[in-house]
Amino acid sequence: KAMVLVAISWNWWRASILLLAAFYGLLRPIEYILLSRDAFLLPSDHDAGWIIWIRLASPKTRFRGARHQHVRLDEPVIVNYLVKCLARCNSGERIWPGSPSAWRRRFDALLQSLCIPVRSLLPSSLRPGGATWFFAVWNEDVQRLQWRGRWQSTRILEHYVQELQAATVWPSLPPLARARILAVESFFTTVLHDYSPL
Repeated sequence: KAMVLVAISWNWWRASILLLAAFYGLLRPIEYILLSRDAFLLPSDHDAGWIIWIRLASPKTRFRGARHQHVRLDEPVIVNYLVKCLARCNSGERIWPGSPSAWRRRFDALLQSLCIPVRSLLPSSLRPGGATWFFAVWNEDVQRLQWRGRWQSTRILEHYVQELQAATVWPSLPPLARARILAVESFFTTVLHDYSPL
């Protein structure tokens, strides 16, 4: 949440889209870095309610599982914010127009702004971080989380969640980083709700 707010304050709204889609959609880096505007089905594009569906063009598991996969975003404040941001994108336009290495530099800059040591979190940390968050929020509903994250077996999912819980990043962060993160993220819902694209 703090990284998203820093991205918004720097007018890096495209980075904020990727952070939110990756974390709440449980996406792998290659899946979210390659997202285009057309991958997002907004609430106005379907009749399933206040939900965003993201179609994945080339999911990692397409040769072992479903060839065409999708993820669902249904946190109301996230959906509301993404609808406003995606209105700024043209059909077919990539959300992140740069290279993966350019994304990594931007990701690292967001970490540094919050006094988080670079390399303590990676662009690939968003998927297991989101899985751990949903695991707690959904009262350890492994089956629901397995479906949402497109894991083919509960064994793989359990490895994700157990590993991240055992090596939690938060206690290892410097006190300044923790204080800064808490101060910034406390404005998350308000900023996303009130955000108005330029």
